[in-house]
Amino acid sequence: MQDYWLYMVFNCATTPDVHPIQNPVKLGWEPLVKIEHYHGSAEKLLEVEE
Repeated sequence: MQDYWLYMVFNCATTPDVHPIQNPVKLGWEPLVKIEHYHGSAEKLLEVEE
């Protein structure tokens, strides 16, 4: 696990501040629930306005 790195970058638009973290698994991540995505066409959205 020592071969893995996470690079966190803050202030990207001004003065980037880079924080390298070796072995990011040690941070105790919590699982994220899958986010649903919905897709629709522009034509269908425009039909609603009529």
